[in-house]
Amino acid sequence: MQFFTRHPNMTIAVGIDKSLSMLRHCTGTMNEAGQWVDSWQNLEVEAVHDGAVTHYHGNPLKVQPIIKVRGRYRDFALLETPMLGVLSRSSRIATNVYEVLQAARGKAVLFFPARFDLHEVQAADGYAYEIAIKRFNHDFGEKVSAYVSTDAQGDWWGGAGGGTIAHAAIACFLGDTAAAMMAFSHHIPAHIPRIALVDFNNVRGDVPPLRPSAGQRPNRGSPKVHFVWCAPRYQWEYARCGRHPVG
Repeated sequence: MQFFTRHPNMTIAVGIDKSLSMLRHCTGTMNEAGQWVDSWQNLEVEAVHDGAVTHYHGNPLKVQPIIKVRGRYRDFALLETPMLGVLSRSSRIATNVYEVLQAARGKAVLFFPARFDLHEVQAADGYAYEIAIKRFNHDFGEKVSAYVSTDAQGDWWGGAGGGTIAHAAIACFLGDTAAAMMAFSHHIPAHIPRIALVDFNNVRGDVPPLRPSAGQRPNRGSPKVHFVWCAPRYQWEYARCGRHPVG
């Protein structure tokens, strides 16, 4: 059996290690006594590494296999679909990230998809993202860092979640972004990046002043606070401020 891509042009192959793990732990059959018998040791497997580049130019007779498996088919037939699934999804994510990194020309690209998909896929997706960054750095001699939004996305490679301060945190300070950031800096260790959002009131255009309130001072040694403009979204403010929900 051969696994290969038919995605036009270039693909960053990811999901190889996961697929090989499936073969290692799930290849086998049931004997006459109804007991499971491993047979992975009888397979002959060839595979590239995660992050390898493969190409397809439209000719099905000239594909570039990323995994080749030789053995008794019935022992691993049920693994074909899940292997294709992890290879397809992970490779698609890695290839998309790689292309975005090219467009960004060396700028960091934050990977924040956790709110748009099932939580079960975060580890594999974050791994594909990190592999794409390594591939990009290798190909272009860059030193782009990986930034994920949850610890789960960094679970397979030791990454930690990060990102901007939440809209909800700013809401706790009645929409005062500066006050929220000062409180954040007061309580959070200095090595944690300070990345503020400035779009809490952007529908109306009256963003609160980005300066500390009277008497507020950051902890000594606190890093510089960065402010990030984000796309409009639904936002709510406290009724006690005399304002109504906007969106």
